[in-house]
Amino acid sequence: MIFLCASSSWSCLYFDKNFDRKLFNETEREAFLFRDKEAVNLVLKTGFKGQLPPTLAWVFPLPSKPLSYKEVDMEVFDELRELFNIKHLSNRGSDNLTLSAPAHSAAKTIAIHQQVNVGNYEIIPIEILSEHGSGDELNNWLKNQNFIELPPRIQKPYLKKGAYFLAIRLKPQGSDMNLKPLLVRYKSETMSFPIRFTHDERTFDFTLYMLGPSATLAGTGFGRIDTICLKKQNPFENNEKLKGLTASAKEANVLYQFKAEGINKYIQTAKLSQDPELLEKNKSSWCK
Repeated sequence: MIFLCASSSWSCLYFDKNFDRKLFNETEREAFLFRDKEAVNLVLKTGFKGQLPPTLAWVFPLPSKPLSYKEVDMEVFDELRELFNIKHLSNRGSDNLTLSAPAHSAAKTIAIHQQVNVGNYEIIPIEILSEHGSGDELNNWLKNQNFIELPPRIQKPYLKKGAYFLAIRLKPQGSDMNLKPLLVRYKSETMSFPIRFTHDERTFDFTLYMLGPSATLAGTGFGRIDTICLKKQNPFENNEKLKGLTASAKEANVLYQFKAEGINKYIQTAKLSQDPELLEKNKSSWCK
């Protein structure tokens, strides 16, 4: 999972300035959201072709304190894609969306928490203590740690008291492009994806999977939704990796696939007023 500043769908990635960026390209970027009894689970993945730089890093926003992290199997997204490949969806299943750091910081508007190591990932959680002035403090810290600073437009929707930004570094092993996806658990009343947290200079495609109840989807009309109605008991019995990952999933009635192509070609992320979100309390008739 890697993200490129000015070319990523959900964060800003940087690498050594002496590395030739033309040596590698991103392929499709994917994410998977579902809820267990305690928290929202978010799995992030993207692939590459070409030669990886020796070190990569990026920043990602969360609405609350991360509870846990882990790497998950690559096959999870293979199984998700295959479910939609083999399923003939009805017409109602397609629609447009309407959608190592110190353990503390001297800054008064942010708090830098202890670094967490997860496989090849090094993660530093940054807590927002105040909405006023925290953007400048955050950028000062990122700059001092050799991260790319975040433009105010990108920061603004996510600078909320109690929110977190994850500063992530990754050291790829050799030239392996099949980097394990990263799962992050966090508490939130909403299940949404921060698609607006990106630069808008380059066109990209994006696929988001969501597992939840038969509910309303919100956002702006820049993509297409497909759905699969799942069995109430053991919905992923033939999908080993998904079955293990979602064993504790809550209200796993519908699997949603949101595909958006040509973002920043047909629609600019800067013009999006809302992130894609599953309104879990607004029941719908996707699956009766």
